[in-house]
Amino acid sequence: MNENQVKKVMSKAGANLLVEFAIELTKQGHRATGSLINSLKFSVVPIIDGIQLSIYSHKYGIYVDKGVRADRIKKPFAPPRINALMKWIKTKGMASSAKQIRSLAYAIAWTHKNVVWSGEGFGMPTSRAMTKSRTGKRTGWIGTTVENSKQEIINKLTSDYSRELSLSFDNIIRRQRETLKMIQK
Repeated sequence: MNENQVKKVMSKAGANLLVEFAIELTKQGHRATGSLINSLKFSVVPIIDGIQLSIYSHKYGIYVDKGVRADRIKKPFAPPRINALMKWIKTKGMASSAKQIRSLAYAIAWTHKNVVWSGEGFGMPTSRAMTKSRTGKRTGWIGTTVENSKQEIINKLTSDYSRELSLSFDNIIRRQRETLKMIQK
């Protein structure tokens, strides 16, 4: 299989992974504005010893994937954090007046910093956020998706590679036969 064919197969795998990431994020209850899902992109590039498929998302995607330990939230009331929470609250329709939105943002920030759930030290996601998940998980969207998709990607690569090897082998045999026919004449 030549480099362009591998890139084509890897591009299909990348496109499929983006769909599967979006499904997992939605199942885990991480779809408010769709911003994280819409930020998902991939690239396929040659590297020294092969082809690399890279997946990209908004920076906060890693926090959604890993969660955030309460002791890692150093400045829970920093303006950028409060502003982001206020925007999220407004998007979710959880409060209507500016005063309610701001109060709720501070309450959520306080909860993230001070309330530890399930004995694991996590401030995010909270135990209440866990109720929004259809999978029982609110973290691990990257690993879950990759693990669930890995065998399908391997099968596709193997299938396409086997088909290419078979065609190449058939072409070699055909050329050898043609060469033998020319020699026999």
